[in-house]
Amino acid sequence: MLPPGRGGAALADQDAIVRRVRDYCAALAARQPVVVLLDDLHWADPASLDLLRAVARDLAGLPLLLVVTYRADEVGGGHPLATLLPLLVREARAARLDLRPLDGAAIAALVASRYALAPADHIRLVGYLTGRTEGNALFLGELLRTLEGEGALRPGTREVGGDGWVVGDLAGVPVPTLLGQVIAGRLRRLPPETQQLLPLAAVIGQAVPLTLWAAVAGTGEEALLDAIDAAVAAHLLAEAADGRSVRFAHALIREALYGDLPPAHRRRAHLAAGEVLAATARPDPDAVADHFQRAGDARAAEWLERAGARAGRLRLPDGDRALRSGAGAAGGAGGRRGGTELAVAPAGGDAPLRQHGAGAGPRRGGGAPGWGGG
Repeated sequence: MLPPGRGGAALADQDAIVRRVRDYCAALAARQPVVVLLDDLHWADPASLDLLRAVARDLAGLPLLLVVTYRADEVGGGHPLATLLPLLVREARAARLDLRPLDGAAIAALVASRYALAPADHIRLVGYLTGRTEGNALFLGELLRTLEGEGALRPGTREVGGDGWVVGDLAGVPVPTLLGQVIAGRLRRLPPETQQLLPLAAVIGQAVPLTLWAAVAGTGEEALLDAIDAAVAAHLLAEAADGRSVRFAHALIREALYGDLPPAHRRRAHLAAGEVLAATARPDPDAVADHFQRAGDARAAEWLERAGARAGRLRLPDGDRALRSGAGAAGGAGGRRGGTELAVAPAGGDAPLRQHGAGAGPRRGGGAPGWGGG
């Protein structure tokens, strides 16, 4: 965009660059209104951000609109952009627009605009996308591309779907490649201890009681709290209001971490989780059975029997509803009962599995010493 200096000379310093960019933009705006779009500003270096500040301030009175975008979950408190944003508002009269996640209605409208689906497939796909992406527009677009690439969302044939689209088996669709790369990049910027602890949390589930996480990881309170602080700052985790548990910021973040854990480590973590939960005062048989099953432990059979007996006592209609539990793909709707999270989903559907946990202990400054208990 910037023409060479007089006589082709290079621009030697930041002040010279600012003057040339400012003069160039002013000349463009003198001829006609101009819109300049700067995308992914979270990747900009400090010098580029200083240039933006100077140009935005000096050109505020011209018919020139600067539009900059950035991913909020890539901008932590120490990021230079976090310091620049309030300065732009004060010095250049910038208007800040915080984009919220898409709600279910917006996701449904997006799906309807792109795919002609039978009503049942439309409902199933919208529910699946809502659960896995939680309305994140980047995640949503990448997941749709992955579904098409995997053939789980495909054009119909003369026999099936006609001129519309067909939703196939949604189970086992991998985390989109781009999202895996984004998540891996965030993880690499964290301390090594946090990098080791987060995949173990992913084994437990979307919501992670701190007592269970500490027991599975075999770590102490301070190490776990330091990992939580780092992961929250990186927008990978969010803390519960009571400070006794955390949850992954998005289901796909958890899925990516879980999928990257080597199978032997995953099996050992599931075994530890199952044993911790089995030793609690009121263990949830669904959760214990699920962890033991995923660990390949024979004790799963006993706990499956207990889960079946409890289901009989709850008198759930067979074929209509089933309690689904464990550490599979995150998402879905759940409720709390006796310190254990239960997820109710249509039997045979694509609703992901949920996590369960023992009672969780306090965060720093909590009322009870240690981690509490369940």
